Amino acid sequence: MAKKLDKEIGEVLSKYGFGPESCWDCHGTWVVYHKVLERIAAKSGIVYLEPKVLVSEPRAAVLLVTGELDGKSEWSTGEAVIDLNYKVSGRQAGYPFAMAEKRAKDRVILKLIGLHGLAYSEEEADEFRQANQPPPKEVKPPQTEQPYMLRKPVGSEESWTEYARALCEFMKNSVTSEEVATWWDLNLPTIESNPSTSWQGKLEDYKNKQMEKKG
Repeated sequence: MAKKLDKEIGEVLSKYGFGPESCWDCHGTWVVYHKVLERIAAKSGIVYLEPKVLVSEPRAAVLLVTGELDGKSEWSTGEAVIDLNYKVSGRQAGYPFAMAEKRAKDRVILKLIGLHGLAYSEEEADEFRQANQPPPKEVKPPQTEQPYMLRKPVGSEESWTEYARALCEFMKNSVTSEEVATWWDLNLPTIESNPSTSWQGKLEDYKNKQMEKKG
């Protein structure tokens, strides 16, 4: 049975028009969705001062953010270090500054609305988001001539269409963005052998959408 939402947290969320569905219980810790905190900030009229950069490195960033609401001022830091407290999967690009900003602002919002120490932001750590996701179902790649490689079309338009459909289906059924990238990379020579740049572009667009969706 799901744990009942803490009364104080529920009252604060209700004040801004949100219910229990705006957060979840992560092993005894209440975690609020980032998008909910952003909407609360907009509704309540929170104003941010210019952030201060404390750490600026290619794979790490720490920002100090100050926010104001109804004459009250609060500050907090946000930190993101790739492969330490900010995980980037496959070929997904890492944006430590953006993540540091999200974490700092979310902490400031929680302080200004009175939930600091009672609830945390979804962006506090990757573990929170992962804990709210169902375990991925195992997807076994089909048996082809070579692992993750499709048979090259014989040349007719129909065979190229079937090839594209099969490749898109396998990328769609992939569990991670890394697996999507593997399908793409191993089939790229075949894809580029098609004379139609439009055909290639449509496949690449589909690949990018699947990587974003699974990233």
